[in-house]
Amino acid sequence: MKQTVFYIILFMCISCTLFSQTKSYNLEKAYEIINETGDEDKALEYVNQELKANPYSYDAILFKCRILRNQEKYGQTISLLKNAIKGYNKKKSGGDKYVLYWWRAAVQAELNNMESALEDYNMAYKLVKKEGDDEDRSEFLSARAQFHYLNDNYDLSDADYKEALEIDNTDQGAMVGLSRNCIS
Repeated sequence: MKQTVFYIILFMCISCTLFSQTKSYNLEKAYEIINETGDEDKALEYVNQELKANPYSYDAILFKCRILRNQEKYGQTISLLKNAIKGYNKKKSGGDKYVLYWWRAAVQAELNNMESALEDYNMAYKLVKKEGDDEDRSEFLSARAQFHYLNDNYDLSDADYKEALEIDNTDQGAMVGLSRNCIS
């Protein structure tokens, strides 16, 4: 249950980024289909058309990952993210590379590949320190802290929550996380 809530929050945070950016016709149509009918297969057709026209489309890559992950096609999701990371070019792709690692870490965690998930979380953190602003860093640290908590690594979880609080001392999620860890 804890993991499900965590992944829903992660998805919502990343989706906010996706929805705030300008979309192509294919992506607009895919979002429309998802919102109106929930037909992931039909939406995926439009996402694939977008990727055919623009293989570096950051939004299309993340949207396809979302659909594949919802369909529990984790191998395809990881493969897509691996290729996106390998071929990442800020000018062509847009978006931040750390998000790709973050997504892959979350999928690895769902597959119980905790070592791989931790490697991806740590790489994402290195990148978010360079690419992200304070809000991004704080949000990421809270997500990684939750990952540590779910794996009974309370000291690491506490350290991430404390660092998030150093960035923003009003971060209520980090405060709650630290409090919960004290009780656990």
